[in-house]
Amino acid sequence: MIDGLYSVKFGTPQGEVGGGVVLFTAGKVKGGDQSYFYEGSVRSTGGENVEVDVTVRRYQDGGESVFGPLREFRLTLSGAAGGPHFVLSGSMVENPAAQITIRCARLADA
Repeated sequence: MIDGLYSVKFGTPQGEVGGGVVLFTAGKVKGGDQSYFYEGSVRSTGGENVEVDVTVRRYQDGGESVFGPLREFRLTLSGAAGGPHFVLSGSMVENPAAQITIRCARLADA
């Protein structure tokens, strides 16, 4: 599995637009950035492939997500999570046309 602490960089079809840190451990994901925190679950779909469901919530006013000034939204992501670097891709549950790519780079063990 992908247990560990990772830096993350967010990208949309318009380009790279922010980042934060996430901790993957025991089938869970938690993390945040300067305005939002993330919580969710990770499940293996075979080999290095994973599916990630994440709820993103604003905890501090003033910042915007990659999708604008939303207070809360959910993401569904998938990808091959092997090695120290991997990419997850998916969309916002509430608006599947809102696509996102998340580049993960391992910082430390969980």
